Amino acid sequence: MFYIIRTKVLINMTSYYKNLQTRELTSDDSNYFDTGCKYSASCLNCPLPICVYDDPDFFKNLIKKNRNKNIFQDHERGMSVKDLSLKYEVSIRTIQRALKFSKSSELHLDDKNISQKIYKKFNYSSNS
Repeated sequence: MFYIIRTKVLINMTSYYKNLQTRELTSDDSNYFDTGCKYSASCLNCPLPICVYDDPDFFKNLIKKNRNKNIFQDHERGMSVKDLSLKYEVSIRTIQRALKFSKSSELHLDDKNISQKIYKKFNYSSNS
């Protein structure tokens, strides 16, 4: 599913399609460009299951979990905590925290888990 929350984008897209029928495009109505985001070059061809602009916390947590997984793998290969903190440009305490949580529970984010998290987030927010 593709969600766009930003009102300005929706207004620009709506007015653009209305003017396509009249074949008159003013410069004010045709300024929408599909520039994408830092994860995809195009919104319409985005491989992500949910738009970054819809739920930024989801992607921050996903990136953090991937970083923590890489930290754990590097630590398993024998890198010291200090070397890991220099490599990932975070504090030693952050490395220790990542190692602690990586050892305690591993959550694999496959398509089913992602869709359940998205459903829970939007289901709870719509009931509020």
